[in-house]
Amino acid sequence: MGVGSKFRHAGSRCLRGGEEAHLSTSTSRRTTRAQTQAERITVALIPKVSVELQRLQERTSLSKTDLTNRAITLYEFIDGQLRGGHDVIVRDPQTKETQLVRLL
Repeated sequence: MGVGSKFRHAGSRCLRGGEEAHLSTSTSRRTTRAQTQAERITVALIPKVSVELQRLQERTSLSKTDLTNRAITLYEFIDGQLRGGHDVIVRDPQTKETQLVRLL
């Protein structure tokens, strides 16, 4: 299954460092018979991550909620692959240089 097909709504919480910026977001899951209610969370972001979130919003035109949902879903996918014994590798198509992705 490709990463693109894994982007569905998800919810979580992230807290790093002593400095905080707040982000409110919601998530929802769809079922074939009924739609469940969204889970609301509050996330404290350090200033660096807050700036990165703003940059991503400007670059992608996605909402904070969409970016948060995608980030959590991507993290879950990569974590699942690594825990399953797989390598996650990023390759530069021009230089052919590869980098191994690890989650700390």
